[in-house]
This record gives sequence, structure tokens and C-alpha cells, in this order.
Amino acid sequence: MTLTLTEKLISASLVEGQMIRGQRIGIRAHQTLSHDVNGVMSYLVLEAMGLEKVKVELAVHY
Repeated sequence: MTLTLTEKLISASLVEGQMIRGQRIGIRAHQTLSHDVNGVMSYLVLEAMGLEKVKVELAVHY
């Protein structure tokens, strides 16, 4: 079966789980983009998850 473009992109960053529709997976984020409206809430969620450090190749917050 051929993969869609989205499935190809996700599979390149897959770090946990299997590419089965409806199943939860873990991916490695290479870039992030956030805004004042949602950025702070996103950071609070990451903190609540117990993550001590988050690092990506490129992070933009405006």
C-alpha cells in the first residue's frame, strides 16, 4: 500500500508507536511556531507533562 505525503512526513519523525490509523504515536518535532495568544498555554502544558527540557532545531515565538 502506498503512503500519503502526510504519512511519509510523519513516519520520518516517528519515535514511538506504529503507523496504524487511530493509534497514538510519538514524533520528534523539528520546528515550533507559537504566538503570544497560545504560546504561554502550550509551554504550561509541556511543564504540566513533567518535561524538564524541550529542544528543537528551530523555535519561533512572536
